[in-house]
Amino acid sequence: MPPKLSYSTPKVVTRTSKEVIPLKPPSRPRQYRPDFRYYLQHAWAKAVVNDSTFMTLNCGRYERIGIRHRASQTLYLSALIDPVNIQDPHYGKLHIGLHMAIVQDVLERYELAISSEKNTSTKRPAVDAEIPPSKRRKGSDNSIPVDTDNQTEKHRETIANEVGARMVVLVNLQYGSYCSPAPASFVRLRPSCAPSLQPKPPSVGKRKAKYGAHEFFTLTLGEQRFRGATGVVHPASLELRVVLPSREMSTLKRDGLIVKLAFLPDQQKRLHHEFDIYLHLAQRGAKGVVVVHGLFSDPESGALALVMDDGGKSLRQRERERTGEIFPRQVTTSDEERKAFLEIIESIHKAGVRHRDITADNLVVDCNTGQAFIIDFDQAEIARPRTNYRVEVQCLEYLLEGQYMRMTYELYN
Repeated sequence: MPPKLSYSTPKVVTRTSKEVIPLKPPSRPRQYRPDFRYYLQHAWAKAVVNDSTFMTLNCGRYERIGIRHRASQTLYLSALIDPVNIQDPHYGKLHIGLHMAIVQDVLERYELAISSEKNTSTKRPAVDAEIPPSKRRKGSDNSIPVDTDNQTEKHRETIANEVGARMVVLVNLQYGSYCSPAPASFVRLRPSCAPSLQPKPPSVGKRKAKYGAHEFFTLTLGEQRFRGATGVVHPASLELRVVLPSREMSTLKRDGLIVKLAFLPDQQKRLHHEFDIYLHLAQRGAKGVVVVHGLFSDPESGALALVMDDGGKSLRQRERERTGEIFPRQVTTSDEERKAFLEIIESIHKAGVRHRDITADNLVVDCNTGQAFIIDFDQAEIARPRTNYRVEVQCLEYLLEGQYMRMTYELYN
């Protein structure tokens, strides 16, 4: 019997299609070829981020000058410029004129910004909540009930169970100047590691041509958090639709997720290995390990996406905010946190895993609950019989006491 859910005031949610048709993977691997369109798209995005008007595209031998017209959102490109043979005007004179135009553009836009600030009305904008229902747009009441209670354990478990049974995730970018016109479709490769679904999580089914609303969920990625050996990491929020016992459709939402995207072969190899370790730990009930909801693949590009819970803020980040140091080598922790981290590493070792990368970046604490986690298992290994775990425990103890020293595992193999 499905758990009973409580619902907040109806809100308008992201509209999604009733069916998803993922792209088919290519019959044979495609060799990468540079495409001018991709460079143009990247240049346009950079120009929007930096609020630039002019740009130069140079391949090493030839170049073009681009002008971004804001009003019409159009990019105007010059003819192909040959720096060696151009005569009228010469290349140097051309770029002097370009830089003069850039300076003039900056000055003019500065004057516009100043005059705009002076003429800005102080009138308070209308708030949607203050508009009487009779005056609102027709159709705005046709919303779907949304469960937005992100913090309850029951809510998280319900969503984890739903996500674990779904084969496709639609991924959108939504930050800064980036806004996906259409989501990318990632198909599940490996099962969910959610504790509530262990030891037998839903099996990964065969790929289908179409997937219904009950077979996919949507992730919206925020601004890139960092780039590492396994790829790039983005925070994410989730949205999925479920069928209530009354046969009505409802939408569940939650934030506090992380998506690791791996594009290069070496990154993908590491991400596969990291997922194997997470699954191994989940099946053995290890404590203090974040929930991993599965490994997914984009059929078109081959990119991998590891979807997991966000454990919280790392000890190094917390120390950086506390002290103002750019890269603090030592961190401070409470007695409760030290006890929690030592219990976690004991649980991980009991499951037969050596982490092999105990650093302040991989020890995190949830700011809301105070719960501690150890993350990033891309260097971890399934331990052999009679493995010396004491070295790793000692490294953790030193770190938690503010006496961190990098250890060399090879000396203890």
